[in-house]
Amino acid sequence: MIFRVMHVSPPPPPSRGTEEHIVSGGSGINNLLDKKYFTKNEIEQTKSLSLATGEFVLRSQKRYNKRLSVEIIGENGQEFKTFTRDVSVGGMNVEDSIPDWVAGYFKVRISKAGSKQLIELTCCLIENQIPGARFRLAILPLESVEDEKNLETWLAA
Repeated sequence: MIFRVMHVSPPPPPSRGTEEHIVSGGSGINNLLDKKYFTKNEIEQTKSLSLATGEFVLRSQKRYNKRLSVEIIGENGQEFKTFTRDVSVGGMNVEDSIPDWVAGYFKVRISKAGSKQLIELTCCLIENQIPGARFRLAILPLESVEDEKNLETWLAA
């Protein structure tokens, strides 16, 4: 048995919390940041929070960890091929850094492995990325909620 002598006693274990011991506060993300204890529902909610410009922003779209083929089409017929790390109706994170010639709005073709089905979307780069490490794309809003639901269904399948 391996052990080590500690010259200080360890802190007492935390007491088992119940709903009555949860610090109460108003609703909203800002109040979640001030709380010491969370309900199970709030824990699930905070799992989908992302850090953006120093503030927590609730993710509006479900993200899928899928490896889809991505082809970026430039204005001069240039093409860049890579794969997604993860994707949602709002955007995607790709495996390879996007070249410098990709700027503004551009067409992106997404396809699943072993499928001839192809989806073409208009995208743009997400700002505030580390220079030389351009991996994140935003998908421009689709024309209707129905189109977004169809894309969500296609990504989930």
